Amino acid sequence: MSSQPPQGPPSPQDSQPPYGQPQYQPGQGQYQPQQYPAHPQFQHQGQFGQQGRFQSPPHQSQGKPKRFPHPVAQLGGFTWWDLVATIAYVLLLFIGLGALILFIPGVAPLFNGNEPLANVVVLLFTYAVVAVLAMIALGNELWKSFKTFRWYPWAKYLCIPGLWLGTVLVNIMIQLLWTSISGDTPTQSQNQQMAEGLASAVPWWLIGLAIVPLGPLVEEFFFRHLMIGKLSRWVNQWVLMVGSSVLFMFLHFVGAGEMPSVSTGAPYLVMGLVFGTAYILSGKSIAYSWILHMFNNGVALLLMYTLQANGAPDVPPSTLWMGWLMHA
Repeated sequence: MSSQPPQGPPSPQDSQPPYGQPQYQPGQGQYQPQQYPAHPQFQHQGQFGQQGRFQSPPHQSQGKPKRFPHPVAQLGGFTWWDLVATIAYVLLLFIGLGALILFIPGVAPLFNGNEPLANVVVLLFTYAVVAVLAMIALGNELWKSFKTFRWYPWAKYLCIPGLWLGTVLVNIMIQLLWTSISGDTPTQSQNQQMAEGLASAVPWWLIGLAIVPLGPLVEEFFFRHLMIGKLSRWVNQWVLMVGSSVLFMFLHFVGAGEMPSVSTGAPYLVMGLVFGTAYILSGKSIAYSWILHMFNNGVALLLMYTLQANGAPDVPPSTLWMGWLMHA
């Protein structure tokens, strides 16, 4: 038997590469450049960027979990519906074209000479028309703004009566301070006197429909949503908040034809500042400022009818809040 000559190790050309590995090519190693598999011990959980550079994951703090900031509504620019609602607001409320419904045949005799009732119906018609236009202009933004209660819900719920009580106390301090400085007796604004006169001649549910849901929605749309929310793209929101609060105060004296004084204008200015601040801090949620406004007007209406039922229709102090506290 002849013996086989000893054979050396198989050449790379003759050997079959392991499964999944590239075929051997002369002049090159088993792997192409940058194709060496990484050892599991040195594999990372990051991503490779351009030119094979490893990008480490962002550093995560091991301390307290980060609290997400309150989201702010992205309102965009002004729309044609904003303009239509504004024009209707000026024409119907400031110019008084809403009273034209009384000239529709068969409408005026329905009131039988009850002028306060006719005034409330005109006001209700005006607010209803402008409120519908405002809701069209708002679109889904009104309903989306209710999501503000997902963040700090209990704080926001408690702030509704809390801010009302704070407004009352601030107004009382302003009235007392102004009385001690000027020596003048606080007086009621004509707007407040007109409201109390209507309350004595009109059913509470009718005037309540006008000044609780509809009136606040219209005013929040213009003084908060448009003047603060949308204008804040160009002007500082806190500057706009102060400016809109001043305009909000003057609005309540336009129909009465008088200029506000410190004692008569302070309650409306304070309310405007409170509503504007709440609007900004709630992420520009018109729903939250609307709820605050409705709560304020609803309590005012309730106290107004309560005082009249107890035989106190005329309240000497300039605000119903002071009258309620003094007659409680």
